Amino acid sequence: MNQKLLSHVAELLEKTKKQGLTLLEEKEIPYGMQLVFEKGEQIIPLNIYYSEKKGISHIIGGNKTNPLRPLIEKIKIISIDASAPKHHNWKEWIGSDESGKGDFFGPLVICSFFCRDDMVANLQKWGVRDSKLLNDDAIYKTAKQVLQAYGSHAKVIILKPDKYNALYADFRKQGKKLNEMMTWMHGTAICELLKKYPSEGVLIDQFQKNNNLSKQIKKEHQVAVMERTHAESDIAVAAASIIARYHFLETMTVLRRKYGIEFPKGASHGVIEAAREYVARFGKDRLCEVAKVHFVTFDKV
Repeated sequence: MNQKLLSHVAELLEKTKKQGLTLLEEKEIPYGMQLVFEKGEQIIPLNIYYSEKKGISHIIGGNKTNPLRPLIEKIKIISIDASAPKHHNWKEWIGSDESGKGDFFGPLVICSFFCRDDMVANLQKWGVRDSKLLNDDAIYKTAKQVLQAYGSHAKVIILKPDKYNALYADFRKQGKKLNEMMTWMHGTAICELLKKYPSEGVLIDQFQKNNNLSKQIKKEHQVAVMERTHAESDIAVAAASIIARYHFLETMTVLRRKYGIEFPKGASHGVIEAAREYVARFGKDRLCEVAKVHFVTFDKV
């Protein structure tokens, strides 16, 4: 059975479970797998196919009026497959991504990762893909495999909340904003990695149009630089995204143990409640130790 198909099925089962669907049967079919789900007295089959040319596709079986069909259809199915856009033809390159930018609590983590063609098979075997498609357990497992084999290929910059807030304040004094701070962080990580691993090019998951990141890198290194949306379809950027998320989660664990509070991810209402609990125990002036205080969430606490 194809590893990409198996990884995709595992991801899909997580999503169907959240919709209250129970897996009733699983079997191989020509060129793919059939999953049969049930909820209450209703049953619905889903066929999943894989080919090297077309990637992953899905066909929902059963009657068009089946009440479970909308539950299957509402699941955002993202295929990491052969049809994903190929950004380049480099044999040795660096991918760069970040984690924590949209999270009120916790650090901002930047990771740049050097990749060669002969590493791709291993990375795919370990399930490397866009970190947003993986749950926390999968992030830990995959990141540890990648770091054990290719730890020196990763350059990570972790800005814990206190350092993040101090650096952000310095940038604001210069009339600069968050994206300019991220530009500096990505550029620093990439340039450090290029000193060890000369590369044909650098691919960055684009976080802002028309920034100075390419100029910053090219001041020190003669290398092609691409900034693209959905760059996580590239294996090096995907590896960077997983490693960055791994370090984000690790830092969140440290904060939870230190302060005895569960800090939710994102910037939801639950985040506000956790922030209010923290303020009640430690004071609002210490919120900078665990959170990004320039977020509008800070004013709602």
